[in-house]
Amino acid sequence: MFEGILKAGNGRLHWVSSAEELCERCSTVLTSLPSVAIIAAVAEGCIFKHFKGTWIDTSTTDEEEVKRLGPLAKACGVDLLEAPLTGGVHFARTGDMTVLVGGDAEVCNQQAAFLSVVGGKVIFCGPWGTASVVKVISNMLAGLNLVGMGEAFMLGKKAGIELPALWDALKASAGNSFVLETEGPFVMNGTFDTDFALKLHCKDFDIGYKMARALKSPLVLHSVAQQVYERARARYGDDAPSSMPAKLLEEDCGVTLQAPGFDGFTYQDRTSNWDRPLKGGTW
Repeated sequence: MFEGILKAGNGRLHWVSSAEELCERCSTVLTSLPSVAIIAAVAEGCIFKHFKGTWIDTSTTDEEEVKRLGPLAKACGVDLLEAPLTGGVHFARTGDMTVLVGGDAEVCNQQAAFLSVVGGKVIFCGPWGTASVVKVISNMLAGLNLVGMGEAFMLGKKAGIELPALWDALKASAGNSFVLETEGPFVMNGTFDTDFALKLHCKDFDIGYKMARALKSPLVLHSVAQQVYERARARYGDDAPSSMPAKLLEEDCGVTLQAPGFDGFTYQDRTSNWDRPLKGGTW
């Protein structure tokens, strides 16, 4: 993501000695932080004290925390835009992430050019908190899709279907999903390497569950998926890839989901006739 920003700025890069100096020299500050507590610490310990301008926070965070920080920022001369990113870390490297924006619409319009550099698509969701709700729901649904995909792969494998053929068939069917297209190959090549940690996905499930309880909105299937993710986290650790629930299923069943031909796969290959040796297929 930051490589794209650097290119858009004609390669200009200036080193600073501290976050405080950065805030004092810039009119727009962008952050990407791993937890609600760290976001609050950076905001209250640095940004609100040393910065005047637009603060764009791309972190995945809690709706209520954004609503708390927004007015505090305004009182300090800071316009806060929540701008969580979605689409996967692999797309961040190519500038193809979707930017979900919440905050003041006028401030969003003022930052439109910069936001379009951060991601390939910008969607204004509404006032403070709305973008965080959309992002958390998206990540919860992605987790549910991943658990379902692993079970579908296992069922197909046990039924004697070649997994690459199953993948191609599902991509062209009503059972398709973005997770199937982009994460299925990382299960089949055995790396499970989504570049997104289990602890972060579990954090998003926790935020969503807290929101659902407050709104009295049932989460039957998502609750099951959350428990699968927590089992995977307990077995493989906080920093294991977020596709590891499929690995958990492999070990539970004693059956591998690896298939030949997916080495070197990238997100950009998801809609192509990926070049691999296969008896079946459509090419």
